[in-house]
Amino acid sequence: MSTDLFIAAMDKWGYDLQMTVCMEECAELIQEISKHLRDKYRDDDNLLSELADVSICIDSIISMKNLSSDDFKEIRRSKIERLAHRVIEG
Repeated sequence: MSTDLFIAAMDKWGYDLQMTVCMEECAELIQEISKHLRDKYRDDDNLLSELADVSICIDSIISMKNLSSDDFKEIRRSKIERLAHRVIEG
């Protein structure tokens, strides 16, 4: 994670704008997923691009809010474990 870069972006453009951009990127991913549901043969390049944008936004928010990336990874691991449990139990 490029914490220094994300902090520099926040310093340059401001916290509120960076958070707004993150919301917009999430909306773009939602739109791209919707397009994929309508058109099963759609090229995956745009989907990958939007996923990357949202992933960068997640890292950016963790940096800007000075959250623990280790805590985030642990919560993510726990949620994946819960999903696996639900899939196995049906």
